[in-house]
Amino acid sequence: TLPIAPVLLIVASLSAHCRALCLDFIDAQLALIDARIEAALARRRLDDRPATRELRGFAQALERARQVLLATPPRSTHTHLNAAAIEAWLDGRPATDLQPA
Repeated sequence: TLPIAPVLLIVASLSAHCRALCLDFIDAQLALIDARIEAALARRRLDDRPATRELRGFAQALERARQVLLATPPRSTHTHLNAAAIEAWLDGRPATDLQPA
């Protein structure tokens, strides 16, 4: 299994809106990971250890990506040819609706 953090850094670099969406996604994933780890710790089962170790690794990668994004100023304009289409897809809007968010 591979962490998604490198992909999020690339997508976040496309526009300020993509960056904001990636930060929201990272925050949601960190909360979910924390909840899963807490549940595993409460169960106190040895067979949960590999999964919690992997989740901790994902959380570390996501937190590093979050820190990189927070330390980097957002781009105020679309810098990628397909940024508007990617924003629409991330927002769940039709691909034909290419107005910036």
